[in-house]
Amino acid sequence: MKYPKFPNLSGLSNELIEYSRTAAERGSDPAALLADAEAALLKITRAIRDLPACPENLARQPDGYEDILTLRPDGPRRIWKSFDEDRYADRLAGALLGRMAGCTLGAPVEFWEVDRMEKWAAHNGDNFPPTDYWIAVPEPYNVRYSLSPCSAYTRGGMDGVPVDDDITYTLLGLLIAEDHGLDFNTTDVGKAWLKYLPIACTAEHVALEALKDGVTAEKAGVKDNPYIHWIGADIRADPFGYLAPGYPEAAARMAYRDAYVSHRQNGIYGEMYFAAAIAAAFTVDNAIDALKLGLTEIPNDCDLARDVAWALEAGKGIHDYKAARAAVDERFE
Repeated sequence: MKYPKFPNLSGLSNELIEYSRTAAERGSDPAALLADAEAALLKITRAIRDLPACPENLARQPDGYEDILTLRPDGPRRIWKSFDEDRYADRLAGALLGRMAGCTLGAPVEFWEVDRMEKWAAHNGDNFPPTDYWIAVPEPYNVRYSLSPCSAYTRGGMDGVPVDDDITYTLLGLLIAEDHGLDFNTTDVGKAWLKYLPIACTAEHVALEALKDGVTAEKAGVKDNPYIHWIGADIRADPFGYLAPGYPEAAARMAYRDAYVSHRQNGIYGEMYFAAAIAAAFTVDNAIDALKLGLTEIPNDCDLARDVAWALEAGKGIHDYKAARAAVDERFE
């Protein structure tokens, strides 16, 4: 799959704004032309939004749960036949600590290139790749999500786990299960979002605003949402893996119901995949085995399955983070 070559729409938009300011400074009124430009762009955007999907694409990448089940490869579905309480407690503690530690370490440098992180580490005197939290972060006085100053993400400034939008969903998954049980549905997810979720980004933001406007949870994900294939639902996968140890099919089922409120196709499969892999990870001793087991709960020929299969194969010859990043950049240029 290749994206089209995009015209310089951002540049044209900036020129439109600046010429309009210039016109106003000269005593002219560009308001009518600006309205025409907005209407034309909106018309084209909606036309692109409404382009029909290729039938072959929908056939191998359906949205419906029962259709997804028919396209899965063979898998164990349920690995543990009885609950191993000691193993579960140990690995759940590790999973939660890893989740919280990773988000705390990564938040101050989110969206940074590797080279920029390396230079910041050298400036600080930190090891890179990191072996501890950052000694210092840029703009330590800034406050993330109106709660935690950026200094709280440093080794010397933290007092517990500071706020992070990703961790929000780890806790939200638990709240969904506590309020509605493990057989919750997408409507229940929508209720939980309205009850607990104060702020969201990209696909989740669009869906949350739709829910606030009275759109049903089953339709909120496709109400003017250009982010339905993005990775937001992947980020919400972990609580459902924790809730179904050794039972990847059940983890994926819960993840599907959660993802459907905001995503479609590979956006849904991402959450199903990671939930299943996390559930499987309670039972295996090798992360690669868990990643392979995750593939048994999503359509065999979906884009995500193709890309994970590529990564598992390419990874055999990759042994450091720079080579891994370069391989990903090349494949997804």
